[in-house]
Amino acid sequence: MSVSSAKSDWKSELDRVVGELVQSNSQTPRREYDINRIRRRVEPPDAEALALELSRRVIGGQLSAVYRVISPETKNGIAEFKRFSDIPDEIYDETSDRTLQIEPYRDVELIYRGQPAALISSMAGRASVTSSTKN
Repeated sequence: MSVSSAKSDWKSELDRVVGELVQSNSQTPRREYDINRIRRRVEPPDAEALALELSRRVIGGQLSAVYRVISPETKNGIAEFKRFSDIPDEIYDETSDRTLQIEPYRDVELIYRGQPAALISSMAGRASVTSSTKN
């Protein structure tokens, strides 16, 4: 396999994963994948390449990303934050009835969710209106 086909293979697999996330509708539950699951499925050449491609899809409106704080005791989600910088140093963990000192590499996971097609269309329309008003 050539280097260029390996590059396109992982990006094609990423497109399939994003398609799975976006295709959820009223009959199917909203899907979400954590960054580690995406990395295992896609097998990118490196973490930076995957981060860049996922960022493009977030900016393009296909995906949204959240940081989820996970209880180290119960493994349940405690809270979600849009920005990493919004995560507090400590949080009350209702699932274990105690205050948790958050350790980012242990207690936080990056989650990607698909955006509904209607939302993607409205975001694209808004972007074209914004760019046409700048001219």
